[in-house]
Amino acid sequence: MDVGDGISGTLNTVITLGAGMRMQNRSSDLVGKANLNPDVCGGVAQSCQGVFASQTAPARTLANAPGQAYLNADDGNLNYDQHDLTQAVFKV
Repeated sequence: MDVGDGISGTLNTVITLGAGMRMQNRSSDLVGKANLNPDVCGGVAQSCQGVFASQTAPARTLANAPGQAYLNADDGNLNYDQHDLTQAVFKV
C-alpha cells in the first residue's frame, strides 16, 4: 500500500468469528430436584425431613425424586435450551 510522499506499508488484518451453541436438550439429571418439582418437599413430605428418627418417608421422597440434590449448580442448564447461543466472539 503506497500512500504517497515515500510512505508505504502493508496492512494485515485477521478477523476471528466464533459461536457456541447448546446442541442437546436439558438433562433432568443435572437440574436441581426443587427446580424440576417445586413441591417435592411440600404436602405429605413436609420439608423432606422427618420430625422423629423413625420418619424416613420425607427423606425417601426427596432421594427418589429426579434431579440432582444441589440447586446452585444448575444455572447453566436452566438458562439455555437446545439451539440457544451460549457464547459469541468477534475479533478484529
